[in-house]
Amino acid sequence: MPQAVIDIGTNTIILLIGTPLRKSIKVIHDEAVICRLGQALSENHFFLPEAMKRTVEVLKKFKATCEEKKVEKIIAVGTAAFRQAANADVFVQTIKKECGFKPSVLSGEEEAEVVFLAALHDFGPEQKKLIVVDIGGGSTEIITGPIKGKNRPESVISLPLGSVLLTETYVHDDPISADDFQRLERGISNSLKDYLDDFYDDDFNPQDYCLVATAGTATTLSAIDQQMAVYKPKAIHGSRLKKKNLQKLIPRLAEKTIKERQKLPGLDPLRADVILAGALLLHAIMSHFKKEETVISDRGLRYGIFYKKFMK
Repeated sequence: MPQAVIDIGTNTIILLIGTPLRKSIKVIHDEAVICRLGQALSENHFFLPEAMKRTVEVLKKFKATCEEKKVEKIIAVGTAAFRQAANADVFVQTIKKECGFKPSVLSGEEEAEVVFLAALHDFGPEQKKLIVVDIGGGSTEIITGPIKGKNRPESVISLPLGSVLLTETYVHDDPISADDFQRLERGISNSLKDYLDDFYDDDFNPQDYCLVATAGTATTLSAIDQQMAVYKPKAIHGSRLKKKNLQKLIPRLAEKTIKERQKLPGLDPLRADVILAGALLLHAIMSHFKKEETVISDRGLRYGIFYKKFMK
């Protein structure tokens, strides 16, 4: 029987419907809708009524799709935005009432672990160890591993940095002003230094690891890099994004207005306002770990949840 996972993110809601096979998933439906649940969350600390309304409308459509595909069970999860919003508990109950399923709110560590599980499933056999980076709208998870002989992470850290959060904090003009660009770049750099410099011990050597980047920022940047007029998941998953290409793209994004960015091949127009912050964050993470390229994964949290819950 088909099973479903719904990932309710700060920026995007994703539905995965599939049938579990012995070592893989037979994908029946995989759909993402940019909904911006976390709109103005950094300023207000509450989900806005219009953001909740948009989200419920999408979730109702996803529920109808699940019914059409005869899904046996739906597992819905909320991530960073639910951890931050003061009215998250009320919204969870609203979703239960309106849609018939109740999302569970993942902690930062739980989110990181299932993202790692997805990356390990697809890229672990090819590499000895992974550094997995999941840049979301409201947080970024960085996971290393696995522990030798076990499919568990070595280390997990969830950072309060995301493409939506950074954009709302630092970007005030369209196109971004030179001062705001410098503040955004400096804010990312200082935050990574504060969170990561003392997190890894002296024995940690990034060169022993393969860097894997997942979620919408990473897949979008790969699509732009490939000048992809129509998004092709198979061409994204496993592709390699070079740091030098990202370095060339960042000033192009910075000089454009949101409307001008929307015309770029590979860029979903609804990501146009937040993609610069996401690109700067990914570039800074690659620099921190001294990586000249990253492998891109199109199969993030939703796949990790599916593997964990439906493939014992």
